[in-house]
Amino acid sequence: VSGALEQVVMTLFIAMGLVVLVIFMFLGYLRTTLVPAVTVPIAVIVAFTALAALNFSIHLLTLLALVLAIGLIVADAIVVL
Repeated sequence: VSGALEQVVMTLFIAMGLVVLVIFMFLGYLRTTLVPAVTVPIAVIVAFTALAALNFSIHLLTLLALVLAIGLIVADAIVVL
């Protein structure tokens, strides 16, 4: 289980790095690159805060849902920009 959790955390960091890189490569502006770079960590912090406030357990399915939600946030950020 701990190996799976490490893979999920690694996937989150890789996704965030790729998002920042792709947006900067296509748009070329640092200001538009900062929007998803700031939005993704805030979304993760809010998600874990909500999980703690509602007394939910953090297991593999929850982390998978978090990865999918971050993907949606990134896709929306790219479309809006």
